Amino acid sequence: MGAEIDVLSILGLSATSIANAFLGALTKWVSAGAATVVAGAGSALETTTAVPINGGFMAVFDELRTIGAPLVALFAGFAVIRAVIRQDLAEL
Repeated sequence: MGAEIDVLSILGLSATSIANAFLGALTKWVSAGAATVVAGAGSALETTTAVPINGGFMAVFDELRTIGAPLVALFAGFAVIRAVIRQDLAEL
């Protein structure tokens, strides 16, 4: 058994270097597999969850924009009035 250890040390191999090489190869294999799974899941999601934007969507979007724009202006005005009353420059 002593001769085997001498041969390994002559070749520059140790239990630590062999374990490090094995774990490095295992890590590369697992990370490559994970990358393949993530890429496959991404492509599957991309092909199955495409949202068709048609005339129905645009009709609803136009209504929301028509209602939303005045509300945004109203609440922005309230925020300015509140900042002036509180004399808070950071809030303004």
